[in-house]
Amino acid sequence: MAKLYARLFWKRNWKKYIPVVLLILIQCQTFRNILQGYEGYFGIRFEVSAGDYIADFCKGTIPYTMGGSQEPFNIPAIWSLYYIYFFAVIGHSVSQIARNYEMQITLRCVSRAKWWRYQNLMLWMETAGYLLVTGLTFLLYGICTGASPGMFHRDVQRECAGMDLAGYPAGDFLLIIFIMPLLVMTAAAYIQYTASIKGNALIGILISVVLLVSSVFHKNPLLIFNALMLMRQDGVMENGINPTAEIGVCAAVIVSMSLLMKKMIEKKDLM
Repeated sequence: MAKLYARLFWKRNWKKYIPVVLLILIQCQTFRNILQGYEGYFGIRFEVSAGDYIADFCKGTIPYTMGGSQEPFNIPAIWSLYYIYFFAVIGHSVSQIARNYEMQITLRCVSRAKWWRYQNLMLWMETAGYLLVTGLTFLLYGICTGASPGMFHRDVQRECAGMDLAGYPAGDFLLIIFIMPLLVMTAAAYIQYTASIKGNALIGILISVVLLVSSVFHKNPLLIFNALMLMRQDGVMENGINPTAEIGVCAAVIVSMSLLMKKMIEKKDLM
């Protein structure tokens, strides 16, 4: 059954990733223009990798509530649109539940417990698919522009992105680009999906957007999108976000929302 769901998922959903590819390409080209402008002005040549493009995308911004900072507060536009579109993707998936085709899948599952497991699988697959397309786009853009498929370069980030990553461990960077996006986005998807079951898809999207905007303005471990901004990580800023602690927060959200979703599905009228 899981293999059938996976096959149907990719067959029906590949077109929705086109905006994801476009957003990443815009982000990469913008950073490349900055990089080329810097090289042309100072007459130097940087060694650039796909990791530099990813680091620039994950840069984020300082918290709005952080007084006395030398860095200006800027809302990261492409970064924000990228996650808002993810919320729209999840909202679309939620809205499909009421369609006849989805109802047939529900009836084939026989029990609500199996349907609940299918919904859990769907949320993880939505997030994994979104991130897979994102990673491939970064990698292919890097290859097409002559960038190596490696880690970020500290001199590139310092001069072109304005980030001092001298004391930032490479292991933490791998954690923030491979593990944290999957956990944070899946946790947000669970919150959105659970809210949508209680209300509707639009309410779920609005709750996710509020969570995202709150994370941009305030640094708080419970505002989980803080964990996806490099500038707020421990080792980049003082008293920054601890990725290990954030993993615990996301895991708690996923488990609690999944159990709450199960209770709500047991009581929901599917017909």
